Amino acid sequence: DQFGNVSSSTLCGNLAGKNNRPIKISSKGELISKECEQETTTYEYSNDGLNLLLGEIDSNGIRTRYDYIENSNILKAKRIFHEGVYKQREFYFYDKNNALVKKVSDDGGREWMEDVTGVTERKIILIKPRKDAPVGLPEEIEEIAVKFPEQEEILLKRIENKYSDYGQLIKQKEIGRASCRERVSL
Repeated sequence: DQFGNVSSSTLCGNLAGKNNRPIKISSKGELISKECEQETTTYEYSNDGLNLLLGEIDSNGIRTRYDYIENSNILKAKRIFHEGVYKQREFYFYDKNNALVKKVSDDGGREWMEDVTGVTERKIILIKPRKDAPVGLPEEIEEIAVKFPEQEEILLKRIENKYSDYGQLIKQKEIGRASCRERVSL
């Protein structure tokens, strides 16, 4: 578009493994042979000066919609739907420094996170960012599954990160339901 945003992209080739014909492209980079399989995605952007990606739709009619915190480029929600039915939802939450502190993903059938109509699985990622310099790096990460319909939370794993004074990850300890793994970087 006029702001340099990609309005569509097309992937061509032997996508389903049924067409072995070579792809022919002109010297200008344009597709010559139309026999190859194609997957095209079109994109929509905001016109508020931020040029934020608001949505996309692929050749199969699968739509993705993005919502942002007002007057920012910080993602608040991502929803994927097909034929008007929500298939996947993601919601993002941040601290005062705009560090991600929580991500909720599920297969709910409604627009808003609080509405659990149709939810059969939900995953929550909780992130505790560093408060000391370098600020914002994830010190602790918990991955939680939510059992439905009870909405019971089950801790799947917990990761503890240690950083150098320069922000380099030097040690990572993963604690699962029945395991404990430690990784050390030198």
